Amino acid sequence: MRKKLESCDLPSAPIDTNHMTTNLSREIEDGLSVEIPSEDYEAEKKLNKEQQYAFKVILEFIHKGKAATSGVAAAIMSGGRTTHSRFKIPIDANESSDCNISKQSGVINLLRTKKLIIWDEAPMAKRWAIKNVDKLFKDIMGNDEHFGGKVVVFGGDYRQVLPVVPRGTIHQTISASFVKSRLWHKMIKFSLSKNMRAQKDPEFGDFLL
Repeated sequence: MRKKLESCDLPSAPIDTNHMTTNLSREIEDGLSVEIPSEDYEAEKKLNKEQQYAFKVILEFIHKGKAATSGVAAAIMSGGRTTHSRFKIPIDANESSDCNISKQSGVINLLRTKKLIIWDEAPMAKRWAIKNVDKLFKDIMGNDEHFGGKVVVFGGDYRQVLPVVPRGTIHQTISASFVKSRLWHKMIKFSLSKNMRAQKDPEFGDFLL
């Protein structure tokens, strides 16, 4: 509110540089302290052939340190965050907007350390939001590769839901979709066709497809 503590009859806050440094790394500490359920470690053994192939390719890109974007269905991860809260994407993101994160924030330090970004339900995101995150990583990593050289996995099904465009036409909705982004053609696409939740009801799985 552009007011000073003194105007509210409060004492001045002492500047503690050691405390400030701790705050900057708190996001990293929080990320490292997330407990991974044992079933997540065991999940690799339960992958079907399509999932195993996607898993293998994604890990290869991570180990090589080579930038890649992949379209693949992703599971809910422990310690996950919404993209808008983690990357501070503007609600009205557009071609010229930017993610509202300070380069001195702890979040930036956290993002620099990550090798893999998983963005689930990506079909709901407007292409400009994804472009804003692309610009963010290029900036903080000092790297002109897509997403600053990070491996990014986008998950979702375009037959289920598309971006919400208030009072928009079909053409406007499709135009706002990620598939119309210049990044879309740079991606490796993985198609997962086996419904793991309806294995005992194959007719329902085929119906959804």
